[in-house]
Amino acid sequence: MISSGNYTEFSRKVELFRSSDQDILYVIGDSGAGKTSAALEYIKENGNNHGVLYSVLPLTPTLKTFGTELLSRFDIPSQKHINTNQIIERVVMGFKTKGTKLLIIDDFQRVLVDHKVYSEEFISFINILSGISEVKIVLLGLPEIRRFSGRREVFELNQMIIASS
Repeated sequence: MISSGNYTEFSRKVELFRSSDQDILYVIGDSGAGKTSAALEYIKENGNNHGVLYSVLPLTPTLKTFGTELLSRFDIPSQKHINTNQIIERVVMGFKTKGTKLLIIDDFQRVLVDHKVYSEEFISFINILSGISEVKIVLLGLPEIRRFSGRREVFELNQMIIASS
């Protein structure tokens, strides 16, 4: 059980975000600030009832690696030679089939290597998904992801979450 106010604040922000007209929420904080712990607690409490899907970004995030990972979560087979549009189509179909309303992506800072964008294609994929599906996206990451937020809301976790069993 999480014994810090971070989970409560995280949950409140996510619920406000879900009822807003925004598509993407950035949750940033230093390593150990409690982003993942708060997200996992939120999923534990809300996941099955509210169509929440959690995924950790692969070490080398491309549209293909992440799209394939999402497809596997929906039990949709991926093909060896699949193009961008097919991946997007199938992921959106998976969202609809499984009733996914909220996608939480952890370790979003992995799109950066030496403070440069590793995969523009992946960034486009996230923006396309947020635009064509009814799924809202929460991106968890280190402070350097702030540069992707533009005018979107950024929620910063600054305190360590202490877990107790």
